[in-house]
Amino acid sequence: FVRITGAHRDMELRRCRQMFTEFQVRVGGRLVLPHGKIVDTLESMLELVPSSIKAEVKAFCAGGIGFDSFVILADRARRLGSQILRRNAGFKESEVKRFKEVFSEVGKDERGYIDTYEIQGLMIALGIQVRTRAEQQAMMDRLDDARAAARAAGAEEVSEDGSGYFAFWEFVQLFRMMRSDRDKAADELVDMTAKELRFTAAELEQFRKIFVKWARIEASESMCCSGSIAPMDVGLEGSERSPARKARSGMSPEASGEMMEDGLSTDTLDRLLRTMGMKLTLKQKGQLQEQAGQFETTREGLLSFVGFLRMMRWLIDSDFGGINDIAADAAQRSRDFNHSASFVSAQSSLQLLP
Repeated sequence: FVRITGAHRDMELRRCRQMFTEFQVRVGGRLVLPHGKIVDTLESMLELVPSSIKAEVKAFCAGGIGFDSFVILADRARRLGSQILRRNAGFKESEVKRFKEVFSEVGKDERGYIDTYEIQGLMIALGIQVRTRAEQQAMMDRLDDARAAARAAGAEEVSEDGSGYFAFWEFVQLFRMMRSDRDKAADELVDMTAKELRFTAAELEQFRKIFVKWARIEASESMCCSGSIAPMDVGLEGSERSPARKARSGMSPEASGEMMEDGLSTDTLDRLLRTMGMKLTLKQKGQLQEQAGQFETTREGLLSFVGFLRMMRWLIDSDFGGINDIAADAAQRSRDFNHSASFVSAQSSLQLLP
């Protein structure tokens, strides 16, 4: 254990030295990390840099800091950050801020508590469905577990076990538990659906990437139309909205902190197909919309990821709009391009030979 702990500490110090050396400058005969690089460097090293550490850097490190002071600062930021992450149940500070806003909107008594009925409304407001008796009972069964988790995480105020009231940090722990349960169920549903539809793991992953890209386009354009945010930059790969997951039939945290469902409208699906080279008639567009209505949708009526998988299987099996030939042509062009790129690369390598 001592050897493992020592090795871990050596790794931390090497990381500090590496990052310090990358941005160090010489000031008055000594090497320092410039003021403007301190927080950025900490953020590149740590999962969370507490706001108190950022405020300290702003107030007291105007002239930069030496390596020893940087190591001390990094250690404190790591320790405080770990405490905050435990208290936050792994949620980002921006997410917790949003939770606090919704928590206060749902209603609380003079002690800052909400009752168990209000918890249900709060969960729904943040994207966790607890409408059926089974879902409500599953949530109620976790209340004391959430209180215990809040105490273990250092929450200052926790309600009594078995009581009908709930404080904020207990809710954060409960929400993490409910989110984890929902995410696990959603992943299992996606895997089960993919097997049912005879999609390979590679095909499923490719469909995830496509779905994430177009769902982000859908969300971005929807927010732009409502005037809430500017368009976001959407890449082919997309980016994960929660650790280790790129798309699911459930909800995902948006940049705004709200919980929204990933989904595609039939208009967006039509655009997706047109980018493949398909040209749909009005009759085919009607068929597409009718078929989409038979598959799983989000609360907003958009095609969920599971519904999208079913739609893909229907498109392929029915050869809708000649999609199979179009996909085959696209795959051949991709292979030709890769072959050409490999040939050019080989020629370049040959030209370098004596």
